[in-house]
Amino acid sequence: MDSQEHRDWRNVPIYNQSLAHARKKGEEETFHASAEANNLCSKRIREALDSQRQGSIPMKECLLSLIRDFGWERVLYLLANSIQIAQGDLRISPDNTKWANEYRITPNLPKNEIDWRYLWDIRGDRARLDAFVTFTRLFESRVRIFEKQLAKKEGAKEENKMRNVPLYKESASTARANNYLNTFIQSNTSNQSCV
Repeated sequence: MDSQEHRDWRNVPIYNQSLAHARKKGEEETFHASAEANNLCSKRIREALDSQRQGSIPMKECLLSLIRDFGWERVLYLLANSIQIAQGDLRISPDNTKWANEYRITPNLPKNEIDWRYLWDIRGDRARLDAFVTFTRLFESRVRIFEKQLAKKEGAKEENKMRNVPLYKESASTARANNYLNTFIQSNTSNQSCV
């Protein structure tokens, strides 16, 4: 494995501007780091699709490996990029085409600049790509639903904690004198969160 494989690619932001723009803004390093992450991720997606064709690794495992190494944002971005490049290919479903077109992949490029997004195209069997995109979108929506449910449960747990706090109606000085200062603080905190 080369040193590329050991970098934490999830923390490399997607740079969605041209190289000329990056040069003008002094952001060349960010541009190149993003391009390197995109190159490696698109290569890994192609390898995942090839392993799918050979039937050696289940689709879910391929996707989870990609998400773990590159994050949702980059994987979805590169899948959308390849679907946009394949515009008009009948092997790509209308739903996936519509989804991909919601992504702003690249700005208008100055003359003589390479259109980098073609370097990140996940070439190969477009029907297999379409199936992988469909699976990825479905899996991502289920993950988002699970995250919302989990957040709702966590919020309910906090709410239940607040419900179990006794209402202390005396003053702080009375609570301190009677050794109920903790109960006073909990009650006061719970009351403030209700407002």
